[in-house]
Amino acid sequence: MLLAGVVALNVVLWRMGHTTSLRYARMLLIQQASADSWRPMLRGLEAFDSGQPIYQTVFFNDRVKFQYPPSSLLLPLALRNDQRSGVPLFHALNRVGLAATLVVWVSTVVLFMRTWRTDPSKLGNLRLWLGAAAMAACSLAYFPVTIAYVLGQIQTIVNAAISVALVCWLLNRPGAAGVAVGVASLVKPHFALLLFWGAARRRWSFVIAAAATATVGGVIAVAIFGWSEHLAYARVLGYIGERGEALYANQSVNGLLNRLLQPLEHRGWDFHSYPPPLLLVTAGTAASSLALLGLAIWLPRRLRFAGTPLDLAIACLSITMASPIAWDHHYGLLLPILVLAAGVAGSVGNAPRWALPALMVSAVATGNLWEPLIDVEAPPGNLVQSYVLAGALVALVTLYRLGTASVAVSNGVGD
Repeated sequence: MLLAGVVALNVVLWRMGHTTSLRYARMLLIQQASADSWRPMLRGLEAFDSGQPIYQTVFFNDRVKFQYPPSSLLLPLALRNDQRSGVPLFHALNRVGLAATLVVWVSTVVLFMRTWRTDPSKLGNLRLWLGAAAMAACSLAYFPVTIAYVLGQIQTIVNAAISVALVCWLLNRPGAAGVAVGVASLVKPHFALLLFWGAARRRWSFVIAAAATATVGGVIAVAIFGWSEHLAYARVLGYIGERGEALYANQSVNGLLNRLLQPLEHRGWDFHSYPPPLLLVTAGTAASSLALLGLAIWLPRRLRFAGTPLDLAIACLSITMASPIAWDHHYGLLLPILVLAAGVAGSVGNAPRWALPALMVSAVATGNLWEPLIDVEAPPGNLVQSYVLAGALVALVTLYRLGTASVAVSNGVGD
């Protein structure tokens, strides 16, 4: 039903003259990708090679939006050689992005099989395999996953790492999940907040593995780039956090507030500047972030499903939503979360009847490119541009409700 609905929706949008998510699925299949992350990253390496301070030169002087930590540069540095630089290096990085996208798809299918096949004897069930095939097709059409690759985004690695972490947690492998989270935090440092989540849940093998992975990568980055670049990156984070982005693709509370309050000239995309800071935007972003993260730590324990796969999913999604900048491709990690939640909703007898429909609504809202909504630019009507954020909020509420319904079913992970 979901697959048929997504295809029908995209056909209708296409017939209306709009670009659809299926276009980007086709671009992925023919391996047509850009260099959205790779270009500023290689600019950072150029500054480093020439002996210039990376962030002062690239971000502050040249105003190139290189907003990743020094540890992110370890990947292109490892792939680069005399024969692989410039365009060949872009191609190599996009092959890594393609491999990471495949990891997301495989992880999604594994989560589907593990959560829907509660009886091991049903492995040969035809309906189960048809469902897995439909899930794989839905994964291909899920816009945040496909656009991450097509853009040439390092977010593909984060999406893959969080997907693997969810699978490992479900399979009672918290140490392996910690390694995956450590990799994610080397690309996007805010995922290091999962260490605090793990400590609050007393999942020490997870915490140790995540901290060790992040520490090893961090030590290598400090040895290569120096402490000064890491301190400069903290300035970059402060600068970005104060401003955020107003473009519709920023599906965070910050993006929503910026679109409501910024004048038209600051609501578009600019390769070299951010919207000016506004007190209401900064305060609203901080308040919503604290609320999302605080609830993710406290509420699952209060509702007695702390330490379950749903708890980890809530933490990962909340960290993404709490970020000042959460582009639509950052929600690629929501695909495996939705599959995990749907499996719980289908297997827990006292799950609310609205849970599966709500998850389908979330999947349709977050997994498609809704150009008709993007075209609504004038506030307050442009609230509809935050459709991914709205879909993520629906998923988050459903995850909390499913957590309470699954308390009687032991989904926890013990160390």
